[in-house]
Amino acid sequence: MATSRQVCLTIPTAHGIQVAIEHFYRHTVLEHTKITSLVFLFLAFQPRFPFDVIQFFLWELPKAIITGFLSCLGFDREGVREGSLASYHQARYHGGYVPAGGLFSSYQSYGATQGGGVVRVFELEVEHESAFWGFMRWICFGLAVYFALL
Repeated sequence: MATSRQVCLTIPTAHGIQVAIEHFYRHTVLEHTKITSLVFLFLAFQPRFPFDVIQFFLWELPKAIITGFLSCLGFDREGVREGSLASYHQARYHGGYVPAGGLFSSYQSYGATQGGGVVRVFELEVEHESAFWGFMRWICFGLAVYFALL
C-alpha cells in the first residue's frame, strides 16, 4: 500500500491565460454575437448576478449544509436538543459544564446562531446602488449594443 501520492497540477503562465482568453473571444464571443449581446443585456439589468451566484455556492450553500448537519446532531437554535446525539455526548463527557473554546461549545454556538439549516437564497431588498454598479450597468449595456450591431 502506497504511503504517498504524487499529484501534478498544471499552473498556467501569463501567456497561457492570454491564449485562452483570445481563444474564448474568437470562438465563443465573435461567433455567437447575438447570444453575447443577450448576456450583456441581462448583466446590464442584473450586474451583481454572477457575484450572487458565486457567493451562494461558496458561502451560503456550505453554511446551510454544515448548519443542517449540526441540526441533525442536535445543535439547534434553542440549544442542545433533548434525546439527540449532542445531548448524549454532553451528558456523558461534559455534564453540566462545557469548556469554552472547545469543539462542543463551538458547535453549540454555531447551531444556536444559525437558524437550524434554513437557506436564504436571495434577498429582495430595494437599496440605493453604488456608483460602481451603476457604471457596470452602463458598460454592460454598451457592450450589449456593440455585440448586437456586429
